[in-house]
Amino acid sequence: MDSFRERLGNGGETITPDFEFHHAIARASGNPYFSDILNSLGASMIPRSRLPTNERQPEEVEYLVRISNEHEDTYNAIVRRDSEAARAALRNHLGNSRERMRRAYRVTE
Repeated sequence: MDSFRERLGNGGETITPDFEFHHAIARASGNPYFSDILNSLGASMIPRSRLPTNERQPEEVEYLVRISNEHEDTYNAIVRRDSEAARAALRNHLGNSRERMRRAYRVTE
């Protein structure tokens, strides 16, 4: 999360730390299959990695801040050992990611 925020602040790429966040959760789950799947997918599992990259626009910064906040919600629930809140936060993040991708693909069509 710190790397994501740092790169967001200095205009760097955020796909790598985004993937690393999800991969850390997969490893922490203790389910080797989950971690193996993410290893196989690599950073391509981050939906925005498949979109054309241009100079960062203000709306993209807002988009990335929302992602960072969703990651923080998930992280905080995990730290509290609140599995229900973690599950809800991650479902929210994945659902929001799906919707953001739908909108992004509509814009690029």
